[in-house]
Amino acid sequence: MRERTRIFFLILIMAAVGVIGGGGTVGVLYLVAFDPLTAMNSGAVVKIDIAEIRTQFMLAAVIVSALAVVVNVAGWILILRVTAPIIRRLQKSEKRFNAVADAATDAIIAAGSSGEIVSWNKGASLVFGYAEEEILGSPLTRLIPDRFKEAHETAMKRARETGKTSLVGKTVELAGIRKDGSEFPLELSLGSWTVGGETFFTGIVRDITGRKRIEAQLIQAEKMAAIGTMTAGIGHEINNPLYAILGLAEAVRDENNISESREHGREIIKYSRQISAIVKNLSGYVQPAEKHDLETVDVNKIIAEAVAMIRRTLLNDHIEIREDLAPLPGIPAKPEEIQQVFFNVIRNGIQAMEDKGVMEIAGRLEEGRCISIRISDTGKGISAKNLEKIFDPFFTTKGPDEGEGLGLYVVQKIINKYSGTIAFESREGKGTVCTIKFPVEGKLTEENS
Repeated sequence: MRERTRIFFLILIMAAVGVIGGGGTVGVLYLVAFDPLTAMNSGAVVKIDIAEIRTQFMLAAVIVSALAVVVNVAGWILILRVTAPIIRRLQKSEKRFNAVADAATDAIIAAGSSGEIVSWNKGASLVFGYAEEEILGSPLTRLIPDRFKEAHETAMKRARETGKTSLVGKTVELAGIRKDGSEFPLELSLGSWTVGGETFFTGIVRDITGRKRIEAQLIQAEKMAAIGTMTAGIGHEINNPLYAILGLAEAVRDENNISESREHGREIIKYSRQISAIVKNLSGYVQPAEKHDLETVDVNKIIAEAVAMIRRTLLNDHIEIREDLAPLPGIPAKPEEIQQVFFNVIRNGIQAMEDKGVMEIAGRLEEGRCISIRISDTGKGISAKNLEKIFDPFFTTKGPDEGEGLGLYVVQKIINKYSGTIAFESREGKGTVCTIKFPVEGKLTEENS
């Protein structure tokens, strides 16, 4: 035992000072270690026959190797015991998510900041028509109409540079393209998440074709109800020029003077054009908006047309409408829908004033970002309780022959469609102020990207 201890001790010495030589007689291998002894100005030389330590050295190597294997195995066992529950929980969570995602009828789509689709549920296949294997890895632009692709690319570039997009956390209405090339309206809710420094986006897409169809029917129903409340005024406006035309026609029949007959003819043409303008305004108002594409709408012109229709059908001599409209840029919209917005709001104000009052309509451009139209009346006002309900469908304080309670509901839907806002301020007995805002042309796409 002491001999073995000495040998291991010498091995340690050699390891500390370094092996400085080797060799010996033929067939015998030696190790020589030199340790300087400074105080004696000399050194100590140790020579060991490798044969003497080989057995002990190999035993130590086997022990060390065995220990390393044991430690390695123990480490893996520990890692597996710690991570196994985590892995099981992750697998369970993944299965639960996949089950929920695949059960959803809405499309749930995930994409990286590069715009490539990385996740696609069964609902997405139902909505867009693509199977998962044919769409994964494709760019999102495959699902986007051509007119929106440039705005989408700009938004994705901004997301890559800043990690942010203005749509995250919002629900917006857009349009999508199916596999068969057909376009449809959709509602998008967008969220984001980050893994390994890369940002991903998850969108929940709902096909709102059916809802849009119902909304269009409600809008048309409200138009018809509005026309019903104006029937008496319309009849009066058309009858007046008709009576004049009838009288002039009789005068032409009995007139022998050709110059007088020509003058009567000019009057008949003037009154006929007046009737034509009334009918044109009404037919334009009741025409379904889906028949037209977006165009640049002159808001001042639309307001003037709505006021003209109101003057012909609802006004009496004791109600005054004052207009103060600054020059305004156009907005991208359908003119029939914007006309319906202002006609409904102006009509409500006129009805609230009953037989006497003043309405003021002012238009301004606010900081170049949006147009603001302020419509105020001196009517009876709206109670605080009712002010909370004015946008609810079928809510009305009017009589049974004055509307179905869809007017402001429809107005809000149209304004939201064009990223606008509508707000009311009112005091009972003092009147009401309605403020409508629309983003100016060129801002709509950018702000909704």
